[in-house]
Order: sequence, then C-alpha cells, then structure tokens
Amino acid sequence: VIPVAVLGTADFDVTQVDLSTVQLEGMPVQSAGGSGKLQANIEDVNSDGFDDLVVQIGDVVGTFTGSETTATLTGSLRDGTAIEGSDAICLLAVGCESSAVAGRIAFFSFRDGNLETYVMDARGTKQTNLTNHPAADLFPSLSSDGTRITFTRHDGNAEIYVMDADGSNPVRLTNHPSYDAQPSWSPDGTRITFYSERDGNAEIYVMDADGSNPVRLTNHPSYDAQPSWSPDGTRITFYSGRDSNGEIYVMNADGSDPVNLTNHPANDGSPAWSPDGMRVAFTSYRDGNAEIYVMDADGSNSINLTNHPADDQVPAWSPDGSQVAFTSDRDGNFEIYAMNADGSKPVNLTSHPGIDFWPSWGGVSRCGRSVP
Repeated sequence: VIPVAVLGTADFDVTQVDLSTVQLEGMPVQSAGGSGKLQANIEDVNSDGFDDLVVQIGDVVGTFTGSETTATLTGSLRDGTAIEGSDAICLLAVGCESSAVAGRIAFFSFRDGNLETYVMDARGTKQTNLTNHPAADLFPSLSSDGTRITFTRHDGNAEIYVMDADGSNPVRLTNHPSYDAQPSWSPDGTRITFYSERDGNAEIYVMDADGSNPVRLTNHPSYDAQPSWSPDGTRITFYSGRDSNGEIYVMNADGSDPVNLTNHPANDGSPAWSPDGMRVAFTSYRDGNAEIYVMDADGSNSINLTNHPADDQVPAWSPDGSQVAFTSDRDGNFEIYAMNADGSKPVNLTSHPGIDFWPSWGGVSRCGRSVP
C-alpha cells in the first residue's frame, strides 16, 4: 500500500473533502501484478487529534518500484472549494514481495581515494558525496528529522562538524587538540554526544548542538566510546573496555548509573537503540567473528541476526524499526547492507568496490511515517 497524506489541522477539516473528487496526479510509482486501485480515506495518520486525507494505491500481490518520491493530491470540498497538496510517498507494502523502506542512510566511503561522508536513499540509490574534502570525513550521524548530519573530520586532528543534510554549510563544533569523534544526535536534535581523549583517555562527552557546553559523562580509566541515545533521550548506550573486554553499557543521559548490559567474555560494541526503545542492536564477536546481535533494552534475550561467516558490524535501525542497516564484507569488501529486523532478507545497498562503512539511518515524514 502506498499512501500519500494531506494533513488535517485546526484550520483544515479534511472530513469536508468530497472523496469522489480526489485524484492522485503524477504518481511516480509502478505497480506490478495487480489492479493498482486508487482509494481515498480519512484517518489520523500522525496522531495529532486531527483527521487526515490519505490516498493510497493498493496492490496486495505485486512489487512496487519507483524512481521519484513525491506525489500531488487534488480534489474539492463538498462546497466546491478546490484543494491541492503534495507529500512524500510513504512506502508501506502490505502483502507485497518487496518494498522500499523509507528514510536516508549516511555512511562514509573510501571510493574517492580518501574517506568521505556519503548519503543515499533507503534503497541504495542516489549515492552522493556530501563532503568532497581532502580531509578524512567519517562517522556520520543523521539527525532524527533528517535535516542535519554531524560527523568527524580529520583536519590535523579529529574534530566534530555539523552540516546540512545536502552537505552544505559545514561548521566545526569542537576545537580541541585532542581526538574528538563518533558523534551521535540526541532525539530532539538539541545535543550531541561523542567520545573525546581530551582528558588523557577516551571518555563520553555531551555538548549542545552548536558545540557549546561540553560536559564529560564518563569518568573511568578504560576506553569509553561509540555512544548512542535512547529514543526518549533519557539514556545513552556506549562501548566500554572497563571489564577487561569490550562490553555494551547503558547510563543515564547525565552519566549516572552505568550498567553493563552484555556481560560476555567476547567483545561487544557499536550499540544502536531501536526506535521504540525496546531493543538494542550491537556488534558481537561471541561467535568468533563479527555478527549483528539484538537484545532487549535491559540486556536480556540476545539473538544473532546475521549468522554469517563474514564480518557484520555497526548496526543502524530504520526510522520505523522494520529494518537494520549494517556493514558487511560478505561480498569481498565492506558494503552497507539492510535486512529485516528479524535478520531475514539481507540486501547489499552500496555495491561498490570501494570501502563503505558506518551507516546512520534517519528521516521522518510530515505524515508521521519515514520517507525517502
């Protein structure tokens, strides 16, 4: 099912729309194996208390493909007043063989002879070099609304930068002679957590989104890195070597009450919260090679999702929680893959002979669903 929504507000009552007049113009989607029936209905898709007009093309047996990502709705109210609205297409296949999961994925790549930050849509198309800079640009993190990317630039030493999602307006946020890296956005986009060696060893810090007010969260002689925010912004997971091997820890967002979640003799790292806050995906070497695991947010019920002899690392959830992107060398070099959240149907998204690494998945639509 491919819905396009016109959102209702206090000033626009969509229940007054004459559904028989609604048309979906310029729909850039082809349906195969079905009738492609056009349907219009009223529902509150973004749960804001106002009904919304949703038009969808339904095909329960085919596979959807599309080269564009927007469509326009036209029609009229019952009193004859014309309406028109455009929105991003939300791809939510029901009973289809495959579908395009929405959002965009940032990653870093060595395909241009040095490390650059790239972005692509969730299907692996439109791969674009955003940084195009002679320095190494890596460890990107997309903001939850998909409008900004924070990343690490090695321009003499490692510093945290932020730029618009199209690569414009890069701004340096940290300015310290030590190593600052692996930034991660808070869910509300107001803060960035990162790791820094400015106190002599790797520790987790947090700062405001403009680079001001850096605060040290961890205070341990071991190596603490790879921070990841919980969706509600109250907790941060991170990698720590404080137990003589790599473990996943969680702490409150102010750095208090650190707890070991994995507690396993093998190395575990690269934690990533699921969008609903119920699970944490991570990299584990407990099977002799790097695999993507998932566990409940309290550390219980660890499950191997990839189960492949290659190295699978650095998971990143899709904004709707239905898929997990990760890095794998199962095709001979490191590529960005995506799989269903249960580990099924892994797909190579980048397919490039250069090294592609460290996916970050973000973007939310105006209709409350993830979009390309």
